Amino acid sequence: MKFLIAVLLFLSTNVFSQDTIRVNDRDLEGVGKYKSYKYVSATTGAKQKAKYKIGLWQYFDEFGTLQKAETYVTTGNTSYVDGDQIFYNAYEEPVLIRTYKHQKIENEKPLLPCVLILWKDTITIKQMGDSVYIYKPIPRDLTWLNYANIVKINTIEDPNAAYKLAMYQHFEDSIGNPNLLVNSPFSIHHPLNAVANPSFEDHPTLELSKTSFSDEITAWAPASVSPDFFITPTAAKEGVAFVGIRVYSPTKDIEYIENKLNYRLAKDQKYCFTAYVKLGPSCTIATDAFGVHFSANAISFADLNKTDIKPQLSLDKEFLTYKSKWMVLQCSYVANGTENWMTLGTFKPLQAIKKLPIYGYANESYYYVDNVSLIPIASDDECPCNFKGDRDVSISNTIINQEQDIEAEFINLEVGERIVLENIYFDNDKYELLPKSEQTLTKLHQLLLKYPALKIEISGHTSSIGGYEHNISLSKHRANVVVAYLVEKGIATSRLVSAGFGPDLPIAPNDTEANMQLNRRVELKILAK
Repeated sequence: MKFLIAVLLFLSTNVFSQDTIRVNDRDLEGVGKYKSYKYVSATTGAKQKAKYKIGLWQYFDEFGTLQKAETYVTTGNTSYVDGDQIFYNAYEEPVLIRTYKHQKIENEKPLLPCVLILWKDTITIKQMGDSVYIYKPIPRDLTWLNYANIVKINTIEDPNAAYKLAMYQHFEDSIGNPNLLVNSPFSIHHPLNAVANPSFEDHPTLELSKTSFSDEITAWAPASVSPDFFITPTAAKEGVAFVGIRVYSPTKDIEYIENKLNYRLAKDQKYCFTAYVKLGPSCTIATDAFGVHFSANAISFADLNKTDIKPQLSLDKEFLTYKSKWMVLQCSYVANGTENWMTLGTFKPLQAIKKLPIYGYANESYYYVDNVSLIPIASDDECPCNFKGDRDVSISNTIINQEQDIEAEFINLEVGERIVLENIYFDNDKYELLPKSEQTLTKLHQLLLKYPALKIEISGHTSSIGGYEHNISLSKHRANVVVAYLVEKGIATSRLVSAGFGPDLPIAPNDTEANMQLNRRVELKILAK
């Protein structure tokens, strides 16, 4: 029993506190080149044909995120890894480099703290001061351990993960509205704050983060299924606790939370509503999907599906893009005197939600919420409203064809803007590049060589025809092969990000074949210049 307790303590301090990364070749999609060879079967004498890997190979997970890269060399009719084998985290940052020589590991260089779960061993990388080192593998004889439970810790995301991504911070600063970062003029501790338990700190029965909380947080309750509760002191706006809700997903539940106010709002009284929100680090989509609904009674998920449930406050033209910083949403509200409850979430139909594609790997928009307040005020001047943004982030597309000058188009683009790369060809329902794509890809390669600071995202898109999951997968594969082409030409992987959005971001209605053809495209987005 003492041994069991010791192992569990080891796991709690050395596994759960760090990013957990699982790299299993059987679950990854490999992108690279093969070489064919012919041989005669020693058993049957029949002529056979086989193939083996050569050169650089990259492996991507189901989200299109780079997980591993390695280079193969050949001896006779066999191939094997020689040189550096690099493992990556969910933000495509290298975490471990293994150097192979003569088919043996010659050196291991840890780069970032994590738990790396491979098919044949598990490696724990720890940080001490400014250095990182391999602690030791988890003993393989602990066969009773359920490694799936270790990996599952990522179902509640690490809110600190975004802080590690310097590239994203640069990106979000370039497209985010700094007006959203100005602190509220009111403290949540104001004696007249109508919001009960405004920073979610009162949770008598909870000691750990939890998915799908119900009545464990004082004065707060889900108005839908599965909002998440976090206890993370370094990430909370104040204290240690906050919640997370999904406001957009093509496949998952949309989530709401509601608060039993401290008191009924006074008729014709103005109140200043404030909430701090932050986009989840894995999200690939920022949205304008945030609203506030005041009501006399608690509302249910069934009520929220009714068209007559409208928010009194709702975002307009403002994308909530920041992952590393808490954004402030603030606006005044005049009460009708019946309000006892407040509900937070999106009240827009999914098709009406504006979406801005950004860095990430999860096809959704998910926001952390903390420090909510509703303070009586005498004038709107006390509560400057930023719900209606004065900055409309452009997500329009510039079309490039063979006759256009890619460099000329690039010069006029700002960080965050996108280009449709025409003449990138694939066979129907395939993701192998066709030779006639070479001209456009050569121009893109030359552009990247000329501007070494340029970092881009390559994204694949499809029409709405076909199964959704299949289209998502197809679009990711198409983006990955374009990235692999550029890497093979010598472009560093740190300058390239791939993404696949399937049918989620059409640039034309899917009502005619011509329009659907426009939606079947590969895009380039400027991440840094």
